[in-house]
Amino acid sequence: MPLDYLKLSELYASFLAALGGVSITVLTLVLTLPKNPVAGILSRFSVAALSVATISCFTGAHLMAETAAVISKSKDSLSVGARLFFLASINIYIAAMLLIFTVVLLTVKQVKWISVLVFPFVLLITLCWMYVSATSRFEPAPTHPRKAAGLAICFGVAVGITMYKWAASPSCENCFLFASFVLSVVATALSFCYFVWISKSEKDRKLDVWFYSLAIALSCLSLFGAGMGLVLRK
Repeated sequence: MPLDYLKLSELYASFLAALGGVSITVLTLVLTLPKNPVAGILSRFSVAALSVATISCFTGAHLMAETAAVISKSKDSLSVGARLFFLASINIYIAAMLLIFTVVLLTVKQVKWISVLVFPFVLLITLCWMYVSATSRFEPAPTHPRKAAGLAICFGVAVGITMYKWAASPSCENCFLFASFVLSVVATALSFCYFVWISKSEKDRKLDVWFYSLAIALSCLSLFGAGMGLVLRK
């Protein structure tokens, strides 16, 4: 049964816009609460994560709205519309993981072990859905989608382990603060550029599944490694 990508794009555009509003609200609250609502480095990481999440949300909302416009323009645009939808959906994964990352840091002092259990569960669902989408929902089916998704997860695990170990080193605090979010920012920026490029061309589909898988796996697993390292260090 074919999916209605027009409807999905419209719904996700509204969802991401609302999620961006939530990110801005929570960021404002974190910045205006009495000093040290969250201990030291965790406060700075929460602010940084919410800032990046806000950018990712509104970028994703814009791309989803553009996708809906392309699909509604003509029935012949359904193929490219589905392609655009998957590229735009990268920002859903990134924004959701950034918000979960923030929730884990903000609640670490009150419900540390619940946060430690919930974070891996969310990551597992994210990676499973990414794998299913990459291997069975791209149209037309790309070559070697399982290889692309599998290798992306392997690379992501390696990056996540590196971030986890780096989180245990207080001497690298400032560099680590930057490195924790650089992949999410880069993935969001590249998704926008790639979206603009493919919206003008039906060719060069071979890179789609690789870009989709790598952007999600690397950004989400790096955030997971950083978050777990910070939580377990406290």
